[in-house]
Amino acid sequence: MLTHVLKTRFTLYGDCLDAERIMTNYMQLADLLNEFERTNPLPSMTASFLYEKLAAGNEADEYYQRLESDSELIKIVTIHGSKGLEYPIVFVPFDSFGNRDLINSKAKFTTFYDTNAQEKRHFLARLPVKDAIQIEQAQREALRLLYVAITRAAHRCYLGYQSIHYADNTAIHHMLAKVADTHDYSVIEYMEALAGADSSLFASHTIPDNLHLSMYSKLSSQPDLKALTYTGPTQSQWRLYSYSSIVNRTKEIDLNAKTHSDDHAKSDRSRDKQDDTLPLRFTLTKGANAGQLLHNVLEHSDFTEALDNTLIEQECLKFLPDHQNDIDAIASWLDEVLSTPIYHAHSDSNF
Repeated sequence: MLTHVLKTRFTLYGDCLDAERIMTNYMQLADLLNEFERTNPLPSMTASFLYEKLAAGNEADEYYQRLESDSELIKIVTIHGSKGLEYPIVFVPFDSFGNRDLINSKAKFTTFYDTNAQEKRHFLARLPVKDAIQIEQAQREALRLLYVAITRAAHRCYLGYQSIHYADNTAIHHMLAKVADTHDYSVIEYMEALAGADSSLFASHTIPDNLHLSMYSKLSSQPDLKALTYTGPTQSQWRLYSYSSIVNRTKEIDLNAKTHSDDHAKSDRSRDKQDDTLPLRFTLTKGANAGQLLHNVLEHSDFTEALDNTLIEQECLKFLPDHQNDIDAIASWLDEVLSTPIYHAHSDSNF
């Protein structure tokens, strides 16, 4: 709800130079509270969580102040996901990593786009002429994707090329080799020639084969591994129970001491001997129907007005037909529930 209010009603008045900073802080606060509410649905628990974090000044990573904008962050995206977007600098490091086959050689049929009929076709056989069409269309699609990747860059684009892992079947090799062959160059020589011809537009850098990366260096000795001991504070674990669930968890039944027929007999006798002085909530017919009745009435009620007795009568007829004479008592019970104040510990007040 806080996120919705910020997006629809939030307004900054006056000459505020830090408007984007302020809005970012509020949105981050809303995200943190929403994340907490996913597992803790009670509003009072969310309020307690907020008070605790404000008092503790938690410095965990998720509570660090966010940047006003994501424009300065590194983004890892697929080429398909980048369509329509633009970035200052783009890296396309692995386009030269190809597959052995451009099409599925084990498929029992061929799928291609029929340019005459302007629709996709499925040919239920494998013929060389159809495979050739499918391969050509796969190459064109790869070139289109490479074009999308390159044109995402506003200022600079880095293309990685390695003559390994079926590089001959990739779009970048096809693009460069087709021109390089006309000048009797290899792909690497052609890239170097482009850089030499106009260094303001092209640059070529070769990564040495023996590049040393410290992150891959082997440790001289294996460290002794052991489990860490958690010493931080732990928050109270909350769990929501229905009233019926709490009552059932307190019962202890020795299944060896009686039979199921005894259960039914005792249940019938206890129903006959119910105390008429008990409130209705303790004498309703056992089972899920009573809870379903209450759920439906509360779900379809407008709490700004009195409860609709007609709605209560309809639901009672549906779920508790034996309690048609208790409609007024059920309505009184629900009014009592809705009018009961809830004590708020932090503000020492009721709401």
